[in-house]
Amino acid sequence: MSGLIYFFIALIVILLIIIFINFELDIKIRVQNKKNNIFLIIRLFKGLIRIRFNLSLEALGKGALHLIIRKTDSDFEHSLKLEEIFDMFKRSRIKYTKFSGHLKYLASKINIQNLNVDMKFGLRDAAQTALAYGSTITILSSIKAYLLNKFGLKNFSIKLIPYFNDTKLDLVLGCIINIRLGHIIITGIRMLLHSIKGGDIGGSTSY
Repeated sequence: MSGLIYFFIALIVILLIIIFINFELDIKIRVQNKKNNIFLIIRLFKGLIRIRFNLSLEALGKGALHLIIRKTDSDFEHSLKLEEIFDMFKRSRIKYTKFSGHLKYLASKINIQNLNVDMKFGLRDAAQTALAYGSTITILSSIKAYLLNKFGLKNFSIKLIPYFNDTKLDLVLGCIINIRLGHIIITGIRMLLHSIKGGDIGGSTSY
């Protein structure tokens, strides 16, 4: 009997640990010399567990663009046509409408620690480059205000360098996103119950 009690105590402790695990996603996007790469690093237990992915757009077959997903330090590789990705987004929009309340709950638990934008660009024409520079600054400032209000953004660094007499686009973007694994699990359970019941689930969960 005592062994069963110890088992349940250990199970509760493990569940509590899982709920409060911090899920950290480190995103880096690089577009340089017409080459593009997206690096994703998933961290758990303060970086003790790290999973790395490399994403890139490449022309395959008859020149059709594909998103290539590779897992670092392994042979895993998967490709998706851009048409397939667009179809996924369309389906996601339908599901978002259905689960919008639950996804908004999840979004409210996301914390963005850092967002760094380092961009060098030029349109060869000085007037057009100056106009694009001003528009980009305005857009990034609006994004900064939104993220600060919505996701508690702590640090936002913007570095824009215009090239008035050259055609150029070099972009390095990095951000770190944090969310507790428990919030993801709760959202998944609520969405599952929503699907089973075919209706909305009232109430809210917080910890």
